[in-house]
Amino acid sequence: MSSFFHCALPVKSVLFAVLFASFADRVLALGDTDTITWGGDTSRAGYQPNHNLDPAVVAGADFIQTFKTLLPGNFGGLAAEQIFASPLVYTGSDGVQHVYVATTQNNVYKLDVKTGAIVGSRNLHVPFLTADLDACVDINPLIGITATGVIDPDTGIWYVTAKTYDEKFQDGRFSPQNPPGRLNARMWQHAIHTEDLSEAEGWPVLVDGTIFRNNPNRMFIGGNQHSRPAALLVEDYIYTGYASHCVLYNVTGAIIGFHKKTGKIVEAFATEGGPEPNTVKGGGIWMSGGGMAYDGRGSMFFSTGNGYASQLKPIGNAVPGRSPPTALEQAAVNAKINDDGTLTIIDFFMPWEKNQLDGADKDIGTTPLQILPSNVFSCPNHRRIGVVTGKSGKTYWLDLDNLGGYQMGPDNQDAVIQVFQNENSVYAGAGVLPLADGYIYISVTQFPTHVFRFSCSASGNALFTKVADTPDKNAYTLGTGHGTTTSVNGKEGSGLLWTSDVDGQGLRIYDPIPPSGGGPLTLLKSFRVPGVTKFSRPVFGDGRVYLGTTQGFIYGFGTSVNAPLNCSSGYSFGDVAIGSISSAHSITCSALTSTTIKSVRLDGNPNFNVSSVVALPLKLEVGQVVSFNVTATPQSVGSLSGEVLVAVTNANPGYSSSVSVMLNAVGKSAKPLLKLVPNALSFNVIANQSSPTQSVLFTNQGDTVLTFENVSFSLVSANGPWTAPTITPNNTEQVGPFLFSAPPTQIPPGTSVPFLAAYSPTTPGNHTLHITAFSNGGTNTLTLHGTSSTPPKCLIEFQSFSNPSLWLPYSPSTPFTFGQIPQSSTKNLLLRITNAGAPSTSALLPLTISKPPYGLPGLIGASNALDLAEGVSLAAGQSATANLYCAVPRAQVNTPGYNGTATWALNTGDEELGRVEVRFLCEAVSEQVGPLGEDGTARYGYVGCFKENNPGRQLAVSAYADARNNSNGRCVEACFGLGYRFAGTQ
Repeated sequence: MSSFFHCALPVKSVLFAVLFASFADRVLALGDTDTITWGGDTSRAGYQPNHNLDPAVVAGADFIQTFKTLLPGNFGGLAAEQIFASPLVYTGSDGVQHVYVATTQNNVYKLDVKTGAIVGSRNLHVPFLTADLDACVDINPLIGITATGVIDPDTGIWYVTAKTYDEKFQDGRFSPQNPPGRLNARMWQHAIHTEDLSEAEGWPVLVDGTIFRNNPNRMFIGGNQHSRPAALLVEDYIYTGYASHCVLYNVTGAIIGFHKKTGKIVEAFATEGGPEPNTVKGGGIWMSGGGMAYDGRGSMFFSTGNGYASQLKPIGNAVPGRSPPTALEQAAVNAKINDDGTLTIIDFFMPWEKNQLDGADKDIGTTPLQILPSNVFSCPNHRRIGVVTGKSGKTYWLDLDNLGGYQMGPDNQDAVIQVFQNENSVYAGAGVLPLADGYIYISVTQFPTHVFRFSCSASGNALFTKVADTPDKNAYTLGTGHGTTTSVNGKEGSGLLWTSDVDGQGLRIYDPIPPSGGGPLTLLKSFRVPGVTKFSRPVFGDGRVYLGTTQGFIYGFGTSVNAPLNCSSGYSFGDVAIGSISSAHSITCSALTSTTIKSVRLDGNPNFNVSSVVALPLKLEVGQVVSFNVTATPQSVGSLSGEVLVAVTNANPGYSSSVSVMLNAVGKSAKPLLKLVPNALSFNVIANQSSPTQSVLFTNQGDTVLTFENVSFSLVSANGPWTAPTITPNNTEQVGPFLFSAPPTQIPPGTSVPFLAAYSPTTPGNHTLHITAFSNGGTNTLTLHGTSSTPPKCLIEFQSFSNPSLWLPYSPSTPFTFGQIPQSSTKNLLLRITNAGAPSTSALLPLTISKPPYGLPGLIGASNALDLAEGVSLAAGQSATANLYCAVPRAQVNTPGYNGTATWALNTGDEELGRVEVRFLCEAVSEQVGPLGEDGTARYGYVGCFKENNPGRQLAVSAYADARNNSNGRCVEACFGLGYRFAGTQ
């Protein structure tokens, strides 16, 4: 036993030394695990490396939901707290980490990171009411703080933006039935001390009334504009972004900059900076809650939504990126931050189909423009790379040093690094993992999250190849959260991919590296979190994760226990030939509490081996050490990772049941070895249109040159018959409807060569091409699948009020009507949307925009916000419905009728239809008593009840007598029961 244990110091001395060192390291490292802004840092890269989240611990039984805290806010009894701004995690000057939460009720909270206990709270203002927004219910019923703030690590001051009303309404004496009015809204910028949540001196600052520096014709109006993007802190300046509510009113996208110490507004930049009237709206900066990005060298990057200035004309009017228009609509933008805090636009990109995207309300700015870590994502021709994905479903990889302008590419299309067409709209910023080869994760509404691997082509261009998917789909309805990855201090093999979603398991955690044998990512763990806020993202602290909801709760996840062993970790074996065994490494584990080791095993990974394990179970006292050996036994080529899991039982409570040790190696092959990633591509386009180009990596995983003997093509099977490709005028090769680059003839050791393919069918149908590569490194087959469709057609209908079996088609000039609805009654009718495209050949009809009249005051409303929701797609001939109601409250008899109206904003994949405002009408009528006129209404209208002995009122004798003698209506009886008489007019 002496070979496994040593006690060079007394047990108490060993324990003191271990605990002291651990505490000192903890204090120094704790701040590194903070999340003080959206996305972890100002690059918004979707990667957070330093949060002590070991994959083995996260996947294990000890990683649990640690708290579920109900926030107590309940303004006017309208709703529970809703958390749209991401929580932040910050370690103060006292060395203690806390969670900071801001809500739509304009409340801010300070929480204990482990228990979720509220240790401080403050209300900033009364919240703004959704009832003031004319059927825009994206956030309902209250709107306060919805943009993620930022905490200044130098001062501990938390900067947040709040929407409220003018000071005269701060007593809160208003309701959704009697709101103060939209133009009484006010927007304030706050600076809050994290110690006690008090306001910093000189703050808050009112934003309303600010004249835009670059367009004096426009002024900031808080009722028209709203803040959703995360704030950006750059040296002495705080920047906040603004867009609209449902693209309503004469909103202009904006960035407002403040001096962080004085609160002075140093910049008021309008994205609509041109000569157009201030009623021309657009260019909103909202990015589904993502933040403006900063490259650390003076440049801010952001993306914008659609607009209506139309400064750039249709195809043929190319505009260089260095000559940006004053109307920055549908754009990715590079803005220089000047010494005085103002912005100068340096470069821009707009999709070549900008005008069509405007008409369909398909923003490019639904996700932030993220800066990829250049230490991994860099090639000779593309040294700095950004990624953004829009509502059209296209992912754009951009050269941050040359964004691409407008129609500057071949055939007046896009001059960007690469475009990938996803199956549906995307509102989630990319997850980014700068480990292994470098991976990007794009979460598509209603479809799996796609995994792209980064590489550089032989010519020095960046290339992103789709190599895998998640095993499950994202939410069917709108709300998939932004992707995020973590690692343990950037160590290989320690990565995790985190996603949040409004459906099913609200929090999902994956192994981010695709399996070497192909297939989807591995789901490690998931948690059910009801009411996850749409477009949210997990927020990280020291080994802990937090997620907000719209049901009043914030959730915490982590381990509520301590590690029982201090094991040496981070073993790397370097290069090891496949099929061989590396030299052994010795791992030592020191007991931090009285514990018994039950087992020492690998996580099922065949690439490593454990040996020299002492007989188990083995009891250890504090300070005693156990050792065992590990070796690498690579079964495949490439970066390999694994973990040794040490399972224990503890004599003392409060300690975990297992400890893990990470292992890394690189498998090598002396002989050439061919691998195709992926081995299949799928295309889906409209006939007579060409798909975006996709790529496949032909990789030589060996250490000697790979040579191709032949590459053959077949429209039938992987075994032939073979078809020789033809050469197109653009010098590409073609077989059937598939276009592709010439296959490589040789691949140097350890490198990849991209093979580019596109699909350009002339008729609808399904097509397949098999490409089989024969080489001295093996034979592999690539399969291309293409589906060509006809355009979808949107048919909008409403049930007839007089005959529900009859459906009435939508007309822009005529609202759908419920007819006359009596008092104290409700009528339900269905709105139906059908894909009326050609049977069997029509493409799916997506609902890209759908804003139902849900939860608003008035007679007409939608039963829920789920039916016909954004993200729904309909196949040819398929229909979906949503119930609308007209509910008329009780009224006195013989009162005049009145109308209720509502609007449902829709945009679909039917490009001919474009955006529509579906209007609804309901006529409310009261009971008519007494003599009736020819039109069915009462001859005598109700004007109220009065006391007989009131000399100030005159009794309309004929009206009273006629009504009493003929009807004895309810109002007459009610008046007499109260000692009043009925007054009527003829």
